[in-house]
Amino acid sequence: MLPSGNDAAQCLAESCCLPICELFDIDSHSKTQKSSIMGDFYRAMNEFSEGMKGTHFCCCDGLSNPFNRSSALDIAILSSKLLQIVIKY
Repeated sequence: MLPSGNDAAQCLAESCCLPICELFDIDSHSKTQKSSIMGDFYRAMNEFSEGMKGTHFCCCDGLSNPFNRSSALDIAILSSKLLQIVIKY
């Protein structure tokens, strides 16, 4: 949750993909191709956002794809889930 910095969001997504996929028991079928790694990341994020009706992730920066969407309620739910993970670890 960064206020800006699309390059930072891209780097974060690329470096966190495998741990996130492991956290949600998603088979990361690609460990070398950047586009496949990012696809795994988006899939993991969409699984993480299950139950958030107004949210769908298509890119990590939120700008480069018009199909990325979220609502204020979903951002609050996401923040709560993230805090639970941070507190847990």
